Amino acid sequence: MGSIFRTAGAALLAGALVACGGDDSSEGADDQGVADEVFIEDIDLGDLDLDIDMEEVLAELEDLDFDELFAGLDEADLDELFSDFGGAADPLRTGQCWGLKESVEQDPIPCDQPHVYEVVGVFDDFDHDKSEGPLTFEELQEETAAKRELCEGAFAEYFGFSYEEQDTPTIVVDPMPTYLGQPELVVCSAHSGPGVETYMDEVVGSFADRGIR
Repeated sequence: MGSIFRTAGAALLAGALVACGGDDSSEGADDQGVADEVFIEDIDLGDLDLDIDMEEVLAELEDLDFDELFAGLDEADLDELFSDFGGAADPLRTGQCWGLKESVEQDPIPCDQPHVYEVVGVFDDFDHDKSEGPLTFEELQEETAAKRELCEGAFAEYFGFSYEEQDTPTIVVDPMPTYLGQPELVVCSAHSGPGVETYMDEVVGSFADRGIR
């Protein structure tokens, strides 16, 4: 749940920054009428008049009773909710393809149609951190490393060669997508491969269809 709070806080802060920077004044514009660029690292948050108490917002989020919030939703409602957030209601399975270059859709796509990812392994018993509150940076790094180790093992079993033994261009494997409220679930997806210019390009056909597996 900590990741939800961090995301909510970041979204609120980003909205506040946009609101503060929304003045249409042309002061500071150059001779071509283009406004001076402002970079986020140049902004002193202490100088901004943000009428937002982030601690209060996060406290209110923590007090939400999610069981009560979702109590009136049936299965169809939950499917629609997950779809609205770009996620699939049911986890992907090994061998399924998914994802587009310009979309975060997590629903399966037939592998003979354009897609970016192919699932090479699924684990439903990942030993995740069960402590309350958000993970520290070090804890997050450790958990990510553990997921990557799982996925590299799944990669070797799926392709018949280890992740480190690949010839270039490299097939990439990542622990994704993730599923809200299912921290014990790790889905491992491979993408790219020979003939693919970038790691996020769409391909047609499974790895087997393309002679890679």
